[in-house]
Amino acid sequence: MKKNYRKIIFIILIIDLLILLSFSNMQDNSYNSDESSVITESLSYLKEGNKSKALSLLLDALKKYPSSYEIPQAIGEIFFNSEVYDLALKYYQISYKNGNQKVEIIEKLGECNAFLNKNKKAIKYLALAFSMGNSDPYYLYSLIWILLKEKKFEQAQRYLDIGFSLYGDLSYFTGAQALLFANTFQIEKAREFYAKVLTETASYTPVYFYNWGVMEYEIKNYRDAEQLFHGAASFGGLAEAFLALGELELLKVDTKAAEAAFLKGKPSIKSPFILYDLLSLYGFLGNKSKIESIYRNIKKYPNQWWIYQYNLNLNEQMMNFYELEKNYLSTYIILESKTFYPEFTQKLGSKIKTLYFKGLKLLSDLKFRYSSLMFLLSVDKKDEPLTFYKTARNAVSGFKLIEKKLCRSEMEIFRKISPDTSSIYWLDLAKLSSKKSKKLQYIDLFLKNCDNEYDRMSILEALELKAKIFKKNRNAYCDLLFQIASISTDYFNSNNIKIPVKFSYEEKNKEIKTLLKYFQTKGIVADKNSPIEVQISFKGAYTVIVSYKGNDRFFSFVKEEIIYDRLNIYSNFFGLSAQNK
Repeated sequence: MKKNYRKIIFIILIIDLLILLSFSNMQDNSYNSDESSVITESLSYLKEGNKSKALSLLLDALKKYPSSYEIPQAIGEIFFNSEVYDLALKYYQISYKNGNQKVEIIEKLGECNAFLNKNKKAIKYLALAFSMGNSDPYYLYSLIWILLKEKKFEQAQRYLDIGFSLYGDLSYFTGAQALLFANTFQIEKAREFYAKVLTETASYTPVYFYNWGVMEYEIKNYRDAEQLFHGAASFGGLAEAFLALGELELLKVDTKAAEAAFLKGKPSIKSPFILYDLLSLYGFLGNKSKIESIYRNIKKYPNQWWIYQYNLNLNEQMMNFYELEKNYLSTYIILESKTFYPEFTQKLGSKIKTLYFKGLKLLSDLKFRYSSLMFLLSVDKKDEPLTFYKTARNAVSGFKLIEKKLCRSEMEIFRKISPDTSSIYWLDLAKLSSKKSKKLQYIDLFLKNCDNEYDRMSILEALELKAKIFKKNRNAYCDLLFQIASISTDYFNSNNIKIPVKFSYEEKNKEIKTLLKYFQTKGIVADKNSPIEVQISFKGAYTVIVSYKGNDRFFSFVKEEIIYDRLNIYSNFFGLSAQNK
């Protein structure tokens, strides 16, 4: 009898269990059905362009179904497509934790982390996605690109070998191989692969022209770089190519061409580097209003606006050591914008504000040294010797003896890579030398070996440095100023060069005093021994007669009637010098 009871109880338990399972399945089917209908409805809103309604619907549904993985994935897709990568990552992570182990979600986790510069996590997820199989080869390429950025060259090469074996006909592996060679300064191999990839593809042609151009630019092979940037600009209108072309024109001191290139690329460039380049240009021209306008625009960006982000489309791909320098310069712009650069405005005449600016500049310099030092720890001296010495010089900037030694080592390595474009190091050594004789020796070596077209900005710097050495020799000093002026009178706008002048006038009346004060604000100082003589008179308008008793190659008599408040004194003194060489 007891056995029969046990059988009956067992049968009842089995029936209850079956009923519970059936009920659970009914709930799951209902749940899945509701979830799918919400996603379908959200997609219809997206098709209508009503993104906010779609997001609202999905976010409410996620509260109702917190263990869903499809709903947070759909939310992540909306944020990802809107380039809001931090929120996209948040919801992709929820989907992943809720059980979504598909390769597509893991790829997206890697992609979001890459966009947010979280490269280690990006590598983790993209490597995992590749190991699962069925991964899009594009994400293998993305993994390789991030490994290059993290300087994991051996690991990147292993994945490249796999990529070539699996997808040998895909051009972006050829492009990635070229980039690896470029970053490790295997220049001839990089050129070979860049030339190869340009024959394999059409869609990414502008990017490969640009990347190849960046490599040539970094080894100061400016002529080839310019041709490649023109290729990137003409084939695909790549905005970054216009920025690079503008920088090259600035090296040549062709300010009009530089401005035209910068402004042509500016509307399409998302990075802040264009603002730095425009500040360099307008600083050189002394254009106060445009400088202040840029600083005001900078305030519209968030604090981290300058971070160089990973870009899957490669529109801003640059070499590693160049990236660090640009990040510093962009940080420096932020600091400058807080005080609007005292040299360019009279609104900040206060000593306290000037000290505040200098304090910020000091902090910026210290931050740059610290960043350089941290960056240096990631550089393999064997794989990237040039990058190592370049970064080390930044880290010890200000310690001239150490920096000079590093500069010589860097110069020797650079000569092996590009012997014909290494003359700039003579100028670097001149700046670091304390003995005048050595300074002059290095300056003359630079001027003898430099490129007279692409090194014009550096030539101006060298002539200024030489003029300072000859400051007490008035004839030699003024000859050098006229040599500077024969290249560009604009150079005087952004440099604290004093111009000695011997003034003569019949009577030092009120108008003459006003003009002399104006001259003084322009860096023109009275000097009885100067070979530049200026006769001033005022009879309803100013008459200024300038004569020069030095080297006639650089100067002839200039006579011009000028109203003092419109006077461009540098053009007055030097504007005709190039015509009278």
